[in-house]
Amino acid sequence: MYSSITGSWKPLGLAPCFPLSHFHVFLNGTVYWQIHKGRENFPGAIMSVNSLDDFHTFDIPEIGSGWPYLVNFGGCLGLVVIDKDGVAVSRMSVWVLESPLPSWTKKMETHIPLLGIEVSVSAAALGNQIVVTTRHRHLTFHIDKQMWSVRMSVDGVNDGITFSGFFMESLLPCNGMMEP
Repeated sequence: MYSSITGSWKPLGLAPCFPLSHFHVFLNGTVYWQIHKGRENFPGAIMSVNSLDDFHTFDIPEIGSGWPYLVNFGGCLGLVVIDKDGVAVSRMSVWVLESPLPSWTKKMETHIPLLGIEVSVSAAALGNQIVVTTRHRHLTFHIDKQMWSVRMSVDGVNDGITFSGFFMESLLPCNGMMEP
């Protein structure tokens, strides 16, 4: 980890397991990643590390066959789970981690009203919106209105890959200022 105070790097120590992907969420001084547990190549737990080198792991909730995406949901660690019914995406659920014990609460579930949607690539949450991205579309769920909007993706042309994500601060926020 880099310290802007000392101008030097220090090792974080050994992680108890290997992250499933490079996608992570930073919340309240802690970084969270999905990790393998049980089924191969499927997230079953979450690993976290904070700036004090404290590593922790905890299970994700029972979500069935849906694929979970880590999100910042209103300042809490959340999972957006996309369930598929055959080749069509059928529903989305949102789970939030309750503190101080790692206990998950299902906050909402909604059907995705479009048939034949290809597999989701990413999901992100910001304010009252959840954005689910597929290879060719951006699906936005407006939480306050309880409705979906759909846009075709420009990036999905010519086999491009689309990704939804929102800016995340680092372990060491600099408040937009760099001092010499």
